[in-house]
Amino acid sequence: HLDVRQVERKRSQVEGLIALSADRPETLVLLGGDFNLDPEWAARLRMRTEVETFERLCERHVEAARGAGPTLLGLLRVNHFFLRRPPPPSWRARVAGDRRLPRGDHAPVVLDVTARDAAGPL
Repeated sequence: HLDVRQVERKRSQVEGLIALSADRPETLVLLGGDFNLDPEWAARLRMRTEVETFERLCERHVEAARGAGPTLLGLLRVNHFFLRRPPPPSWRARVAGDRRLPRGDHAPVVLDVTARDAAGPL
């Protein structure tokens, strides 16, 4: 869960996630959760730091939930999954609107991944 109000703090948190991800030896590494960041909304509002933060994540990761739809009150997509490059052969993401907590404002993203290791599919 990244910071919602302090964009510089959020940027620092993203840098930490990227560093943590880079050090992982596993073939499949993903970053997921509430990033409190909608890249399209940030671009429309000309929120440069927010856009650059999202672009920074996409330098080494594929945004796996890009087409899943909005997660915050049906308006913004602030929940994300990022797969470290190179990504697995296939995946499918969806917003699980029926899984939102009773007083929550977010619907979770569910990610199904088909991955391979040296012996074949996992």
